[in-house]
Amino acid sequence: MTKHRFALANAISMAIPFFLGFSLFLTTLAFLATPALAQDQVISTGVASIDLPESHAKKVSLEIVDGSFNFYNAGKIRLEANNIDFRNGSLGGLNVNLNKGDFDNIWVDQMTINTAAFNFDTYELLNNRRFSLAQPVNGTVNLLISEAGINHFLQHPKTLDKLEKSIAKKTGGLKVITFADPKLKFIKDNQVQLDVTGIMGGSVMVPMQMVGQLALKNSNPVFQNLKVISENSEVPMPVDVTKVMEKQLNDMLNLQKLGKDTFVIKANSLKMKKGVLELAGNATFTRLEFGGKKTAHK
Repeated sequence: MTKHRFALANAISMAIPFFLGFSLFLTTLAFLATPALAQDQVISTGVASIDLPESHAKKVSLEIVDGSFNFYNAGKIRLEANNIDFRNGSLGGLNVNLNKGDFDNIWVDQMTINTAAFNFDTYELLNNRRFSLAQPVNGTVNLLISEAGINHFLQHPKTLDKLEKSIAKKTGGLKVITFADPKLKFIKDNQVQLDVTGIMGGSVMVPMQMVGQLALKNSNPVFQNLKVISENSEVPMPVDVTKVMEKQLNDMLNLQKLGKDTFVIKANSLKMKKGVLELAGNATFTRLEFGGKKTAHK
């Protein structure tokens, strides 16, 4: 199917691109609600001179299939905006449902966002595709991440390179250890098992099995107490690799970094069942921007 491509300027977070499609949709609807001459005024002189007629809707829906953005891809995104008043710039709430998201090599099976009501500047939205917020907007977020999603990240060449460089810092800058075939499994009681093969000197294979826990700490999911329970080699590893593994896994699931300066998630629930990690929490949006300088599509 044809891919929908949107250029995002100042947004690296997971959530902000969702609202881009919605803002473009609102812009289209607002133009339809104005005379044809109004569109020319927007292009030439801005929207300050436009007198928007009474225009509102109980619900507006948008569905994007095979969406491709600057910083992520998604199999399907559905957005629903409730109780919209275009002229007065008010929105009763925004619901977003994303399936099969790929965020910088992290696979997210499903993500839902539900915001509270908020007001926005209609002209700012039309001109700059930016929701101008008078105060932070609160909402809820739910995430489903499978073992396959985490393993896709762990097995990616960029992740393996980071692991190996981190180990090299502990061995005087020498890259004496490389890694192959990392695989993580969810087991009962929020326990995790990680199997990986360390390769020393490019030839000595050291299969290892580690176990640890996944828990919430400071409203963020963290891997902790990772330890080696099996190391199948007569040659021991020269350094402890568990802390390096923990750091990479925790950087991947760090919800505090996802939204940068615009979006903050605080998890309050973590569950693991049938190979899926379920996270639920609250989100605060301090800025929703879609304008700025245009960037070329990748």
